[in-house]
Amino acid sequence: ILSKNLSHLSDSIYGELCSSGFKSYPVSIQAFLLAHYFLNSNQDVVWFCENESEVQKIQAELFHFLEEEDCASWLGYSFDEDNEPCGLADDVLEGLYDVLEAVKSTKKRVWLITKEAWATRIPDVKQFFSRAIEFKLGQDYAFHKLREKFYGLGYIEESQVEFPGQFSLRGSVLDCFVPGEEKPFRMEFFVG
Repeated sequence: ILSKNLSHLSDSIYGELCSSGFKSYPVSIQAFLLAHYFLNSNQDVVWFCENESEVQKIQAELFHFLEEEDCASWLGYSFDEDNEPCGLADDVLEGLYDVLEAVKSTKKRVWLITKEAWATRIPDVKQFFSRAIEFKLGQDYAFHKLREKFYGLGYIEESQVEFPGQFSLRGSVLDCFVPGEEKPFRMEFFVG
């Protein structure tokens, strides 16, 4: 579950902030006070938002006071009966990748999280990154196994790759758009 992987966040100052009526302030004041607490704290600051819209509003205001890398947000997604991520939209997959990178890091952050996202599970950070696909020049690859690996990482297969989290495997050509990259990449495998 998310709280397991982000257990270090459970000691945040959210309770203190809420108990003082902090949520009743305008978004710009909430962001200022969150930034103030963050800058004067040696730990992560977690702020639960009602919905994605609130996350976006507070995050936009936080960027007036903090660097972008000081903020992280998580909106969540669901799993199927085999504990595999399902229905991942491109932005959700990229968000998952960003969250796992942030969790892996030791840098403190302001976390903006919806209540639903706090209850959703994310893959174990070490397990997620250990499943990365490494390509080596001259290596043989079974295309059906490559397809399975991409599915296992939450990628969506499309006929044409346009957005992060998509891949296409046509014949001996692999197109893949890795979250966090500006453009997709193409690899051609020579069968012979």
